[in-house]
Amino acid sequence: MVHEARDGTGAETFGARLRRARTAAGLSQTALAGDDLSPSYVSHLESDRREPTPAVVVRLAARLGVSPADLQPQVAVSPEHDLVLAQAAVGLGRPAEALALLAPWEARLSDVEALAGDPQLFRAAEVRAAALGRTFATADDLKALAPVTLHHRIVVRPEATVQGVTPEDVIDDLLRSVAVPATGEARS
Repeated sequence: MVHEARDGTGAETFGARLRRARTAAGLSQTALAGDDLSPSYVSHLESDRREPTPAVVVRLAARLGVSPADLQPQVAVSPEHDLVLAQAAVGLGRPAEALALLAPWEARLSDVEALAGDPQLFRAAEVRAAALGRTFATADDLKALAPVTLHHRIVVRPEATVQGVTPEDVIDDLLRSVAVPATGEARS
């Protein structure tokens, strides 16, 4: 029996996805639990009697060899949810997964107005920095998010397109031309 989400969407629940991934991996609940979780906790997760924390989702996904998103029900998930999972992945020493979890920010960052002073953007930059082994975000972290943010906003003139210019080329040139302000430099 496949458990469906209680919201009426018919989406498969976390528990059903976890059970399917565990059996596909040929693991028992005890093996999946490892040393840090109990088999009964895994059983409660699979029967949807408990909700996992983002850190547990990342940990279980790693043990199953799947992405955390594969375990989540296919419902609209806010970018903030993925940001929390990305932070958990960094905390568990899984920077590649953290960077992959930041991908949903592409859609979030497509609205230029959302960029100005958005604390979530800066949080995403901090998570990116942490995934790359730094304790602080830099302008380069924000610049790394810019191509996906600006791509759809760039319209290349037909004559430039004929010459092979792409929106990515325009963004790269723009980012290279913007100097990173030095510490203490006044803003105009």
